[in-house]
Amino acid sequence: MPFTFPDPQVTPEFTADNGITYAWDADDSKWQVRGFKASTGVGEVIQVHGPWQYKAAGSAISPGEWTVDEAQPRKVKQITFHNKDANGKNVDWSDLQTGEIISIFQSGDFSAANGPTDGWSMINYEVMSYQIFSQATVIDVNCHWTYIVFSTGQVQYNPNELFGFLTGTDTYAIESQPATLNNVAHTAKKASVAPAFYSFRLHPNTSEPALGINPGQMVFSAGADIQNPNSIIIAGNDEYGNGIQSGSNTITCPGSIVKLFRKNLDGSICLCRIYNFDKFVSYGNGTKVRFTELTLAYKATNGTPTIPDPGTMQPGAQYLLSYEFGFIKGYIDNKFPTWTWKSAKQSGSNYAEENILWTYIDTDTIKLNISQVPKNGQEWRYPGKEHTAVSFPINIQGTAANGKLVPVLCGTTSSIRSLDFNGSPYWQVYVPASNQFIWTPNAVPDMTQITLTIPGYFS
Repeated sequence: MPFTFPDPQVTPEFTADNGITYAWDADDSKWQVRGFKASTGVGEVIQVHGPWQYKAAGSAISPGEWTVDEAQPRKVKQITFHNKDANGKNVDWSDLQTGEIISIFQSGDFSAANGPTDGWSMINYEVMSYQIFSQATVIDVNCHWTYIVFSTGQVQYNPNELFGFLTGTDTYAIESQPATLNNVAHTAKKASVAPAFYSFRLHPNTSEPALGINPGQMVFSAGADIQNPNSIIIAGNDEYGNGIQSGSNTITCPGSIVKLFRKNLDGSICLCRIYNFDKFVSYGNGTKVRFTELTLAYKATNGTPTIPDPGTMQPGAQYLLSYEFGFIKGYIDNKFPTWTWKSAKQSGSNYAEENILWTYIDTDTIKLNISQVPKNGQEWRYPGKEHTAVSFPINIQGTAANGKLVPVLCGTTSSIRSLDFNGSPYWQVYVPASNQFIWTPNAVPDMTQITLTIPGYFS
């Protein structure tokens, strides 16, 4: 729960929303912890322990000291506190329970943390199990959230190192019920609640790294421009170990959406972008997921000094991701099949499933080879039939990369036949050039979302 410290000349002591009381130390010109609010209310602080002095990871400890099994806070799985704090007081852990949150609080000099000198840190852990011995208490934990709040109000989330900056600094352990501290426990477990949220860091690459994607990473696969992805790739596990388990599958799911929220420096969360996606691909033995065939549906445009450029994707920033399978009713009912349009002129006999290919017969007639097996929706299998002179309305339109509808052809046919290529059926349709293409054929870009109707023949 980040906040900005007040002017110490005006307010030399205050209690923040986190229940901690701070007092201004005029001699050292920095804020010091004065005390804590204790409560037995649900989701609030129920006991405060300490202070202790931090000892390097894996160290033996003496009275007044504490240590961990790993130097990086996010990797810590075990915390050991001596049962006497730095003031020589016996620490009472009798209220400790599994499922509670232990918040490690430190206040001091953070000049090595790429920020101002003074501030405080909070590392939140869920208690998984514990053992209380005569000299020390050992707590097995699962890390949920780490942040530093500097005296200027600047916030830094999940730094790689933290404890090392504060050796010799007083450390307090705040024992809380699970709903405390902006619901950190609930946020970390949000993947179990629909709609699921997953936490990822945006990788600076525009393609999957050569060594693969690591847990907690997200890649905007986009050629040269990270701001215009054609796929979103995420690791099978997010920053908190929440996983997407679907096996190696490809799901065709038109009408589905993926939403991206960004965690901001002031602690807020803002909606950045919404994409429609038509395919969900799980691969790499479940270690990676790809949302593909993207169409940008929404992009935030207005920011503030603490929420800069929400619609601009920022490598290294933390994003919460939520996706929902939509399956547009029209697709489920097999009413709206789609094809891929190839902009390049083909030879007269070229054919490909899921595609509409075109060429000229002569200067007056365009030939379309249309697969009876579209990308999604209903498939057809018309019996083979030679060209028959017939006039039907025909309409083709697509969705461009910017999400806009693109009219391709609106006119009437002059002849249609049905034929088969290696067991896969397709239609061959002639359209007089006078039945105007909205663009000339080779000016229509490649598109992956083309709809086609020939009322009276098929629709």
